[in-house]
Amino acid sequence: SYFISRLNFAASVDLTTSLVKSDNIYYAIQALRLGEEKFREGLNKLIFGEELDLPVAMTPAQISNDDKFATSALLADTSYGQGQMLLSPLQMAATYSVLPNDGTVVYPKLLKSAEQKTKPAFQPATIATIESALTKVVTSADGTGHVLNSVPNVAAKTGTAELKATQQGRGVENSLIVAYDTAASRYLVVSIVENYTGTPSAAERIVPLLKSMQ
Repeated sequence: SYFISRLNFAASVDLTTSLVKSDNIYYAIQALRLGEEKFREGLNKLIFGEELDLPVAMTPAQISNDDKFATSALLADTSYGQGQMLLSPLQMAATYSVLPNDGTVVYPKLLKSAEQKTKPAFQPATIATIESALTKVVTSADGTGHVLNSVPNVAAKTGTAELKATQQGRGVENSLIVAYDTAASRYLVVSIVENYTGTPSAAERIVPLLKSMQ
């Protein structure tokens, strides 16, 4: 009685296609193949469960409500960022910081005087593979972030957070995108539009901002 929808059909889906078309089914299958232990091991290299040293109150990012997934369906949902996974925009930026920094997590700081904290997480070769795909999210005509194609040297990942209690019907949606400069690491931007209903998306809204930082 459990199903996942594929919104952008492709005859075959690999890692690159899954990122370009934002294909949930690909990640669900890969997470189920990996199993919960390896899946959590990878995520725990990031900032999940950590208290960030910031002068604002913030609940730590979480993978799930409990230490174990109650069902394989929850593992599948978590693989593409849904289920019980929770991150604030700042935590999302810290998570994606591994991409412009060759696999190193760069922790956020809001005070200029604060010490800059980092930690290694993934191999640069792994990041290079992902960045190549995220660049195509923008440059491919059918990429979900193609609206950014007028901005040079940018990689991005779009997303839609659907807020609903059951699989039936369509819930309230939040439009989001993370984008970063692949040439000089001058910026990493997180844009979120709450209660998105067909108005300009998070991706559309950041085009002028990214062009201003060239």
